[in-house]
Amino acid sequence: MRTLDPGTQQQNGHSASGTAASIVLALGMIATSTLYVPGSTSDPERFAQPKELALHVAAFVAAAILLPRLRTVRVTTLDGWIGVFAALSIVSASLATNWLFALRVLSLTTSAAFVF
Repeated sequence: MRTLDPGTQQQNGHSASGTAASIVLALGMIATSTLYVPGSTSDPERFAQPKELALHVAAFVAAAILLPRLRTVRVTTLDGWIGVFAALSIVSASLATNWLFALRVLSLTTSAAFVF
């Protein structure tokens, strides 16, 4: 019988930590699409804030699972374009008049980049 520790490859070529991160992201996707906070009907933020929190938590947990096992980094053209988008988001947030909204959108951009 063959045993596997979390960092080794399984028979199908996927690591156990990669599988765990995929499950966390799938649960985060479900939570992001279903969460809301009951409240007054005139408050649109009751829908957005729990969804944003679920995205941030899923991205953080998946990164915490995968980053300790990262050995090499392969940067593709698409990764470069995501970096350009994140840099433009930083510039846009620094020039925004509503800092709270700008930081909120910037945090969504960085969490989405981590998920990618």
